[in-house]
Amino acid sequence: MTTGPFLASHTGMSVVRLIHRLRDEFTAMPGLCLTEPQVQRLCTADASTAASALRALVSAGFLTVMADGAYARTDIMRGRTRPLKDSSDRAAVA
Repeated sequence: MTTGPFLASHTGMSVVRLIHRLRDEFTAMPGLCLTEPQVQRLCTADASTAASALRALVSAGFLTVMADGAYARTDIMRGRTRPLKDSSDRAAVA
């Protein structure tokens, strides 16, 4: 039985597992934008694991780092005329 959001139900994720999980989440929710600390909390990942997984997804071209430090899908953000700046912009995308 899981408690809370599905992302939070996984504990101690490896980098590879976290990459797959993040790819699944960003695919299921195309407008999703997460910061590194949010990934750590939601996925119960340590800072090194979260940073490594996010870097791998950026290197693969799947995610883009926005001006505010949040990560978003590259294919979704490519069509935007300006980078996200604040939480009201993020809410409009989601």
